[in-house]
Amino acid sequence: MKLKKRHFLIYLISFIFVFLGSVANGNSATVGPKEQIKETAERTLAILSDKSLSEEAKKELLRKAILPHLDFNEIARRALARHFKANESRMDEFVPLLKEFLENAYANMVVIESSKNVAIQVLGESIDADDANYATVRTKIITTKGKEIPVDYRLRFNGNEWMVFDIVIASVGMVSNYRSQFNAIIQKTSFDALMQGLKKKIEESKNK
Repeated sequence: MKLKKRHFLIYLISFIFVFLGSVANGNSATVGPKEQIKETAERTLAILSDKSLSEEAKKELLRKAILPHLDFNEIARRALARHFKANESRMDEFVPLLKEFLENAYANMVVIESSKNVAIQVLGESIDADDANYATVRTKIITTKGKEIPVDYRLRFNGNEWMVFDIVIASVGMVSNYRSQFNAIIQKTSFDALMQGLKKKIEESKNK
């Protein structure tokens, strides 16, 4: 269950730019997805550039800020795709595992990689024409070498706030990446094997 290194590092950078703070409902509040991402990018950079904080302190701060704004139920549903219905009764087991797996996978590298001199530009937002509870915010990350990388954030309004459930980099989505991997494991073995694999990855990350 790995991402290509280039995409993995960009996902790390992308996560911390977006998930520090809830995104208000654009229909009833003055702050919409686009404006919120601009604000949270500035706040995140301030934390990452704070030299008084150790890397461990930054990681802990980011963990507490990131997790409440990730829609793990939606991530799980989309990543499992056609296997979701057959295993829906086991989401109480699977979602916490997925949450811990993603947290550990990214937290081990997030501070070092994201603290490099990168910039983000928010280009625009669009609300889904068929379902106003879904939105996309278009941005681009500019690396230290001046390379521009398009990054789209996909969000779902849960009744209280907008929550991110996918990050799409140059047309390659985080969810679709995991969907192909999860599908291959379940087809070759079983859903239980997928959960055991996640548990193994979690233990390995703790021992690093």
